[in-house]
Amino acid sequence: MPRTLLALCLAFALAVSGCSGWHLRGKGPEAGKVKSVMLIAKNAPQTAIAFNYEIFYNNVRSVSSRDKASAIVTISNENFERRVISVDPATGKVREIELTLEITVSVRGPGEKLLVNEQKMSWVEDFVFDEISVLGTEAQEVTTKQELCKTAARSLMLRLQTLDYDKPLPEPQRKPKPSTRLKTAD
Repeated sequence: MPRTLLALCLAFALAVSGCSGWHLRGKGPEAGKVKSVMLIAKNAPQTAIAFNYEIFYNNVRSVSSRDKASAIVTISNENFERRVISVDPATGKVREIELTLEITVSVRGPGEKLLVNEQKMSWVEDFVFDEISVLGTEAQEVTTKQELCKTAARSLMLRLQTLDYDKPLPEPQRKPKPSTRLKTAD
């Protein structure tokens, strides 16, 4: 029996080693495209904290100089929305609450080249509301907000790893302001 198990394990190891192209996340040939990140946070304190932790966990340097950064990430307009999603039909009391995190993100590469145009991103999570345990429910809401920020930070880091840094986007065109002068009759 032990020899059969050993033979199966060996066969499995040989089969898996022949599968080139499969790598653990962060260990493949494309890993490490982002070596250093400069974070600019405008009205997004919780997401910025979570993103800084994510930078650290992915062995990416956090820099404060634009010319040393391989990616300049701007996170702004962090907004949490709270919405009731279910009510107890017998009592009319709240059962579940949905939290939505919405942020605006843009990414620039080396030389201030635009990689991700400014766009809104959102994440949603819900939790059970217990009116009897208000303190526990408030703590659950705080924890859910932190988890949403961690999820957002993880998503942004994965997006940074998949960007093509050699193909920047064209800069968005600014719309000309309409003239406010009145035309005079000749």
